[in-house]
Amino acid sequence: MEARYQTAPRPADRLGIVPRFGCRDVSWGLDIIGCGHLLPALTREDFGMLVMWLATPHVSRWWTEPASLLDVEERYGPSVDGSDPTRIYMVVCGAAPIGMIQSYWIDDYPHHAETMQLPGSVGIDFFIGDSGFIGRGIGPQMLIMFLDTIIPPHTQGRTAFASDPSVHNAVSIRALEKAGFGRGRVVQEETGLEQIMVRVL
Repeated sequence: MEARYQTAPRPADRLGIVPRFGCRDVSWGLDIIGCGHLLPALTREDFGMLVMWLATPHVSRWWTEPASLLDVEERYGPSVDGSDPTRIYMVVCGAAPIGMIQSYWIDDYPHHAETMQLPGSVGIDFFIGDSGFIGRGIGPQMLIMFLDTIIPPHTQGRTAFASDPSVHNAVSIRALEKAGFGRGRVVQEETGLEQIMVRVL
């Protein structure tokens, strides 16, 4: 996944969903695997967990970005503060944080928008950080919950959801397909070939 640091000058809170998910006692979606999902907004208290996850082989293979605490602060701190338009959420299963999902308007990142060629779309990135929860169907479930329950009231005027995993990341591609995404173009990014996945709104 390409890091996207330079943003166009747009309001940072347009998705309008950060304040509501700032606590860890609100559950969303169907508990179809006996887990009980929460999707609280990322805070700095979560940065240590991100450092650990980003250093694990099954995450670092696809999220090619530095993983020190300083790096995480530089990369994710602006989103926590609201000065970057990307909105980031922890995926909590029961009482355990197990992964992360983020959303952003692709048009806010000009280089990425040029590559994706999907004007008006909402970008989605995600991973399961805790390897003990891989292969349990959580990826598709959290995507469906996020896209169908949480974000729709804040996507007026948007055309589609889009994600761009590596062409070799079969697990993410399969999870996106189970969440209603179809395969689009294959594009060349700095980190390699990426498969554009699209779910039309």
